[in-house]
Amino acid sequence: MERWDFNIEYEGDINAGPDQTSDKPLKQIKNEIRDVLKQIASSISYLPLLDCLCSFDIHIYTINDVNMPSGWAKSEPANVKNAQNVKMRSFSTSIHKMETMVTYKNVD
Repeated sequence: MERWDFNIEYEGDINAGPDQTSDKPLKQIKNEIRDVLKQIASSISYLPLLDCLCSFDIHIYTINDVNMPSGWAKSEPANVKNAQNVKMRSFSTSIHKMETMVTYKNVD
């Protein structure tokens, strides 16, 4: 079992409106995203082999007063027992910051 966390936080000006753009060079943002994707792809070298049928559940955590789309349901967090955590690289667009972490079951 694995749990991948992609924590996205708003860093911009809340009064700027929907047309807000970043001052950070696009090339730098793309390079930082590429580095995160490369690190995720290389995680196969240390994550335990999943030798069974797998499914994916997507859990989205928001602030309490957000309107939930129809068809979505509230659920409990998916915690991994006997877990090992690996923090991945993070990146920022100067409007949003994303931190990534994988949690997997530690098998001896």
